[in-house]
Amino acid sequence: MRSADVGPHELDDSRARWRGRPASPVDGPHAFAQPRAAECLRRGRNAGDPSPASRLPGVATRPTASRATTRALLAAVVTSGILASSQADPETTEPAFVRHRWVIHDLATLRRSPSPPARSRSTPPSPLEGLTAAQLEERFAPVLRDLESDLRGGRLSPHQAYATFDALGAMGEVARPSVPTIVSVLDAWDQDAFFRVPYLCSAVRALAQIAPTAPDAIQVLSDALDRELPSRGSVCHRCGCLLEALERSGPAAREVAGPVLERILRTAARGSPCNA
Repeated sequence: MRSADVGPHELDDSRARWRGRPASPVDGPHAFAQPRAAECLRRGRNAGDPSPASRLPGVATRPTASRATTRALLAAVVTSGILASSQADPETTEPAFVRHRWVIHDLATLRRSPSPPARSRSTPPSPLEGLTAAQLEERFAPVLRDLESDLRGGRLSPHQAYATFDALGAMGEVARPSVPTIVSVLDAWDQDAFFRVPYLCSAVRALAQIAPTAPDAIQVLSDALDRELPSRGSVCHRCGCLLEALERSGPAAREVAGPVLERILRTAARGSPCNA
């Protein structure tokens, strides 16, 4: 009889007879697992394990915590975490742009599409729809206070400051009261060789989004551009950000920024780029 005509159990029986002993249920490809399974059965996993090993007489098992004790420990850990978070120092809380991200997102969406888009009946309307400009300013006054407090406090990392400037810029003209704060921290990272460019670019971009035609904002941008001259390098990245912000001001920047822009043109004609 060929091996292809018989099943695996018949092969096992024939092999066992050839070895001179009766066939075992564990003979075959899984026979190697028998010693390991027997050892696990003798040990048992814990004292409360209802497995047969825990009921065998004379079998020692390692004492471990019961399920009730484990649940009690987990409850204590969770409770201590809740108490610690409730008693946390206010300085360790999340930045304002994180705490107010959803309401800022709603305002940015409203600014992009003033008319409410068509939606299904199950979608609730935005709480900002239908509010006047004065009502929006009153609604977002606490948000502005928190964002400005973060900028003035000096506790933000540069990347957190970028996100705060982006949040203020997304609020548009509603964030007009925050312009003095942005101006006051405009040079906060000027002494850092790495962050001085992206920090200034984030700040002036926010100014251009909040008050592009305001004379005070245009004056600040023009003065900052003037300070970048004369040139000290080959490329002026900060000048590029300031020029983009003034470009958004349009004709309103002609009177204030005109002399500075003429100076830049004369400098470029002499082949001397602005400050790096």
